[in-house]
Amino acid sequence: MEDMAVDQFDEQENGAGDNGGSSLPGHEELAEKFRREQEEFIGALKDSAPSILVAGPTGAGKSTLINTVMGRDVAKTGTGRPVTQGCDVYEDDLVRFYDTRGYETGSQADGQFNSDVLDFITRCEKGEEPGCPPVDVVWYCVSAGGGRFTEYDATLIRRINQTTGHKPLAVVLTKQDHADDESAAAMIQEVRRYFPEDMAVNMEVFETYDPRQVSGEEARDLDRAIRKGIRDLFRWTSDHLDVSRRVSFELASRRGFEEKARQCDTIISAATAAATGVAASPVPFSDAVLLVPVQIAMLAKITSVWGISGASDALVGTISTLITTSLGRTAAGSLLKLIPGVGTAAGAVINSAVASAVTYALGKAAVTCCRKINEMALEGSPTLETARTIFTSEFLQMALSYFQQKYSGSGK
Repeated sequence: MEDMAVDQFDEQENGAGDNGGSSLPGHEELAEKFRREQEEFIGALKDSAPSILVAGPTGAGKSTLINTVMGRDVAKTGTGRPVTQGCDVYEDDLVRFYDTRGYETGSQADGQFNSDVLDFITRCEKGEEPGCPPVDVVWYCVSAGGGRFTEYDATLIRRINQTTGHKPLAVVLTKQDHADDESAAAMIQEVRRYFPEDMAVNMEVFETYDPRQVSGEEARDLDRAIRKGIRDLFRWTSDHLDVSRRVSFELASRRGFEEKARQCDTIISAATAAATGVAASPVPFSDAVLLVPVQIAMLAKITSVWGISGASDALVGTISTLITTSLGRTAAGSLLKLIPGVGTAAGAVINSAVASAVTYALGKAAVTCCRKINEMALEGSPTLETARTIFTSEFLQMALSYFQQKYSGSGK
């Protein structure tokens, strides 16, 4: 039924809205509202962008770690904003990274670290570094290829802890492709030995691969229960941010699918409640366009949560076009006409149950499509054609399926 339903959309689109009721806004108007809602949603979070300090010796892979955790190229060579001789800032509306210059061991390097990194942190803490709020979380990188965690690393971490006022600090083993697993396990134990009290409060050790890939006897032999990977670093960082910064951090990354899904559930619940209010007094079937502002705002927020607003202009344009076109069809009643018992005599008016079910269906379908695009983005950049396929061949089918589930479950 669903494939037939999608085919019928094209046949019905020309006739949608020609039944004497409220006229559907033009596509350009819908697309503009969609983009405006995205901008407002992201703009409201701009002042909540968390500041993450990334430090470590030369060659520790700090920029690679940033990009890996975020699932996208945040730290690109030559794109950082230099704020001091020893620190570049990579930022957008949702997240900010202080990428410190690598350093060598030795007395001269020790003085350089103090002036380049600790002085910068102090200025941020005091509000004396323009455009650089205080540090929220620290990621300290140690190359696993070196095979050991040194006293000098421990000393620098203590200094960072003292200067930030003991902000949450993650020690991250990087470049594990150059190290054997037993050496990495030994380094983790060494870090824990240096900081037993901090580990119980605001410090943790992570690796740059997923320890869950190892199982069975090998997992037990290496004490995998205490070893944590990139996904754990993402969640740990999120958990150690206050609520507003946590939302911004989760939105900034292509990871955290479950966190994004929960945020979208909240958005969908608010939108369905608003749609129910619009149709509290049943409205004529032809006046389904009254739901459009609610649904446009919902879909704009959902795509923003999944990072579509931060994608290329071409991708955003393609997806907004497909969503608003599909939304226009739905608002005009095409989707409802395909549901037995709704698009006939019972569908002469749109009541609160129908309005709620349609809005819910659009929201859940958008979440599913956006999640697919993010999954592909972690494996490689999704193409415009891929996005177009997902939002044309799958979006409407999903919306129909979700509508049937929701409406039949409402008992109406």
